[in-house]
Formats: sequence, C-alpha cells, structure tokens
Amino acid sequence: MISALEDLVGRSKDSAVDELEPSKPVESLMTTLLCHLDLSCTDPHPIPHELFATAKIVDPVPAELSTWQDENPDHELRLFDNAAVDSWITSRFPNSTIPSTFNNFPMPILKYDLFRLLVLLTRGGTYTDADTTALRPIAEWGQDAVDLTDPILSLSSSADRPPPPPALIVGVEWSGHTERNSFNPLFTRSVGIVQWTFGASQGHPVILDATRRVIENSRKVAEGEYPGEEGDEGRLHFDPEAARAVLEWSGPAILSDSVARYLRTRWGVSLTSLARFDHPIRIGDVILLPIAALQAQDSYLRKALDWALGRNFNPLTKSQDLVMHGEC
Repeated sequence: MISALEDLVGRSKDSAVDELEPSKPVESLMTTLLCHLDLSCTDPHPIPHELFATAKIVDPVPAELSTWQDENPDHELRLFDNAAVDSWITSRFPNSTIPSTFNNFPMPILKYDLFRLLVLLTRGGTYTDADTTALRPIAEWGQDAVDLTDPILSLSSSADRPPPPPALIVGVEWSGHTERNSFNPLFTRSVGIVQWTFGASQGHPVILDATRRVIENSRKVAEGEYPGEEGDEGRLHFDPEAARAVLEWSGPAILSDSVARYLRTRWGVSLTSLARFDHPIRIGDVILLPIAALQAQDSYLRKALDWALGRNFNPLTKSQDLVMHGEC
C-alpha cells in the first residue's frame, strides 16, 4: 500500500503545488494512510467540509449543485471546469506518471473518474456529479447507522465512548438477486457502489486502491495486456473500445471492488452481506448507505419500479432519501 502511494504521487513533494491552496505546503499522505491502517491511531481524520464537482460551465453554478450549497452552508464548493481539472493534475503530481496517463486517456470520462479519486485521495472531502440534487445535509448522512463492527476491531476504546467520525461514506447502487441478472450494470458483481456521490478523508486506503487500479488498468491497455477472449469476465474484463469499458476501467466497478476488498481485509465483513439493508450500516470507519439513499426518486410510483428492479428494499418511505441523481 505504501509503495503504491509513492509510485502514484511521487516520492518527492517539494515541487508539487495544490492550486486550491497554493501558499500551503503539500501535505504528505503517508501519515494519514498509516493512521487509517492502525487500530491504535488516535487521530480520527474526519472527512473535510469540502465539496468537489466538475462541470463544463462553472459560472453560474449549475442549479443542482446550488442545492448542495443550500443544504451544506458549512461546506466549501470546489467546482472545476475542464481546464481547471487539467491544471490541477499537472501542478499537483509533477513527480509521477499521473499527468501523462491522464493526458493519454482516449475518453474524457476516464479523466473525470480519475480526478474524483485523486482529489479525495490528496485532500479528502465529498465528491458529487453536477447533475445530483442534495435532499439532506451531509452531516445527517448515516446518523442513524447501525454499528456492526466486530467489537475486537472497534475504533472506540470504550463501549461508552462514541466512535470517531466516519472516514468513508459510500452508498449501494445495485444489489442483484443473481450475479448474472441482465439488469445489473456490473454483470459479474452482485453488489455495486455509487460513484456519482461519495466522501472520504485524506489518504483513505479505499481511494488509494481504486486510484492504483485505474492507473494499472491504463498501463495494461497501453501495453495491450487486456484479455480479449469471449467469456473472460474476470480480471481486467473489458475491451477498451467497447461501451462497457468505462465501468471496468475507471468507473463504478473499480470503486465497488475497492470497497469490498477493504471491508473484507480490514474489517472481516463481506460487502454482499450488507447490501440489502434498508438503513445505514457502520463497519469500522465506513458508513454504507442503503441502496436508495443516493438515487432517490421523486414519486412512490418510481420507488415501486425501483423495488421491482431490486433497487429499493423499502419503497414506502423517503426517510433515507439523501441525493437525487439526474439519471434516476
């Protein structure tokens, strides 16, 4: 994990500049990464009150993003257009291969997928797509979460002491009845994690792992190492020229796998076992929001349809509706 971080961002940060705070030295990610992996670390590293989004036009702020400002007045909106994304990548990672990888992506969406990971990895905060509408403040997300953390691995040193703030907040997008359900956009996975809205503290292992995999997939594509045999839907299972490539190259499949791996290896829990709850779940430093939370519908008829498709397990309530997505 440490070597992956060094390979990604470079071993020297002396020439790196974060254009969001150019006068502030770039903070080393090593300390925060190690704290996330250390049960005895006393620094909780909460998710910063920064909100990141990208849009072709940033002035005026898109109407949907204005709802985020209304619901979260204590958060600073950092809105990037295409030029700002390119500039931030170049200045923030001068000692790594990230800028060249970024500039060689064949599709713009790949750039934005990688950007959202990198900005949360290095700064922490909440990312959301520009076509999302905030229905409730971020501070309320997961407040009623049921803590299912193994007591042996608990982040609280005392049963009477509340756990520290979560370091990762993600939501379930899909929990198929079978892995081969034809409606499942990720096909080979029974659970998918929402990629259009998620939050993380700086240096979180899930975000680092997802970033590493995007870079590695890019290298394999550039070197022609991806498998092209029919039926090989296992490892790097996409054709770079196919429509599904983005899902597996840099999209929700990457984030879903990284969340599942972290829950299993760090907290001893299967993501699949948690995906069908109709309320938030807390596992260690992770808040997992229920399947309808980040893809709320504006009518009970639409909720009923989602229920029929396996995308809502409690269609009679709106108590867990947090975000409405433009494609819902």
